Amino acid sequence: MSAARVCSDVGFGCYDCYVTVPGYDICCDKCLATEIRLLNDLGIRTVGCCCGHKRVQGYIQVAPWFTGVMKSLGYEELPVDENGNGPWCFAPKSILLDIPGKKEDKP
Repeated sequence: MSAARVCSDVGFGCYDCYVTVPGYDICCDKCLATEIRLLNDLGIRTVGCCCGHKRVQGYIQVAPWFTGVMKSLGYEELPVDENGNGPWCFAPKSILLDIPGKKEDKP
């Protein structure tokens, strides 16, 4: 598995864009790594995340007792989706950037 791939260029569940967050035994999509590290540095325990791979809404899931802290930091709590995902989930503030010249950017 390689972190060399761009998150928006991989499918769900393939983990070709994951990295280990420095200082923590946490793996996540590389475009969220800095944000996940900052939250954990603040003492906010993250329990799951996905950037959405430029296909769906990304999320950062925290332990339930941190939802108030996330809201106080200005995070938007996400509604529960059709698959039951959403409790304690918040929209990431990280931006998933497009890389010019990617095949899906071409007409």
